[in-house]
Amino acid sequence: MSLLLDVKVPGVPLQVIKDATGQGIEGKDKILNIMSEVISQPRKKKDNWPISEKLEIPMHKLSQLIGIGGSNIKK
Repeated sequence: MSLLLDVKVPGVPLQVIKDATGQGIEGKDKILNIMSEVISQPRKKKDNWPISEKLEIPMHKLSQLIGIGGSNIKK
């Protein structure tokens, strides 16, 4: 696991940041464990669930998709 932290509060000791990060990781793990106890597997898909598809559009065609000032997106 990697962590990137940008602390803009001057004077906060590094140990306080380490402790808070550790508590956050422990809390996240505890929540995930509770979730896995309640729901052991994902729900089965229903027929009326939304469908998502991934499209790969060449960079030179991207402006045609978006339109002038985002007009196609706004439609």
